[in-house]
Amino acid sequence: MNTAFDLEVQAHCPNAKIVYDLFHVVAKFGREVMDRVRVDQANKLKQDKKARQWVKRSRWVLLKNRGNLNPRQDSYLTEILNINKDLMTTYILGAQLKELW
Repeated sequence: MNTAFDLEVQAHCPNAKIVYDLFHVVAKFGREVMDRVRVDQANKLKQDKKARQWVKRSRWVLLKNRGNLNPRQDSYLTEILNINKDLMTTYILGAQLKELW
């Protein structure tokens, strides 16, 4: 999942196939997509400090597998997704990415 690494492997091992695993693909999605959307949404809420804090503090519940959330975290995730359509869309895309695998 590193362009420089991929290029080096191709240069030194031209017949090698580069394979990505689910864990690293999902982790990259979380780092580069989910976090970016979450930060952008938090920045849009600068005037509403309470809502902004909710979004800012949602990182781990957005990244964890829903089945691993405790009831309080699951409730928090449901509320965040219900009030923020962009986070909901991104969360669904992440879930679909896992299903594609």
